[in-house]
Amino acid sequence: MYIRMKLHGLLITKDDDLLVDDWFTENHATFDSIVVVDGSTTDITRRCVERYENTTYLRDPETHITDQTLRKHGWDELRETAELGDWIFICHVDEFYIHHPKTLMGVDGNVMFWLPMVILPHPSEAPNWIVSKDKRPRQLFRHYWWRNKQFPHCEHRMFRYVKEPIWNTETKTPSCGVIPHNYYNETYCALAPLYYHYKCYDLALSAYKQDGAFAKSQLTTGIHRAVNNFDDLFFYEDKPFGLGYFAYDNDHSKILPRFGNPPRIVKDSNGALVIVNNQGTSVEKVT
Repeated sequence: MYIRMKLHGLLITKDDDLLVDDWFTENHATFDSIVVVDGSTTDITRRCVERYENTTYLRDPETHITDQTLRKHGWDELRETAELGDWIFICHVDEFYIHHPKTLMGVDGNVMFWLPMVILPHPSEAPNWIVSKDKRPRQLFRHYWWRNKQFPHCEHRMFRYVKEPIWNTETKTPSCGVIPHNYYNETYCALAPLYYHYKCYDLALSAYKQDGAFAKSQLTTGIHRAVNNFDDLFFYEDKPFGLGYFAYDNDHSKILPRFGNPPRIVKDSNGALVIVNNQGTSVEKVT
């Protein structure tokens, strides 16, 4: 067991103006230090970051932009304060934690998946968005989407600093993994803590390209379908988020009983990976 472990955030952002204040208000105290790598076209994020201690602000590196080059840029700064045994958390401004990362730092394993509750706007929320002067998605969007009948999509979000990270700075593919590629062979934690992921949070058509890719990012994020009108930014039975996905009301009181506290990744009798809750029941079967 490491003594006096710290939790450091590597936060990548670009023009996340509708969420950045909420993210820092809610999550800054979670971390011992945060390095922000910002590619924004405005100074909103920079001005927000300047209000917080133990937070370092950097601009995007002058190189090709990928998940790995952005995080290596942040790591080059973070390595001055991080010590062996500390945990590094891969942060995004559109992600808010249901489980507290620091409560999980004593687990076995050096890499941890997190399980996103993908928050997407529902047609029932359109009127409030239209009339509200405050466009903060945290207050307006109350539905999450879950991929049923198959292993859910999980995200690499935490790794324990047990060796020098090696980042892939050669590959030009934007989405090329968010943790150092030499950590993929490390032991994985069996827990899959939960967080909210605001996948589509800006309902301005100008924020999206015609192919649905998020215009504010060079990475392959956002909506993977054509966005031609306001209705295309909402998700419901006739226009689902993806094959096999189902919408649920974002009722926080029901999420932990449904998924567990936190859920666990296990192998079933056939050797397939499944998510189970505290009672060992597959999440898909819990009502």
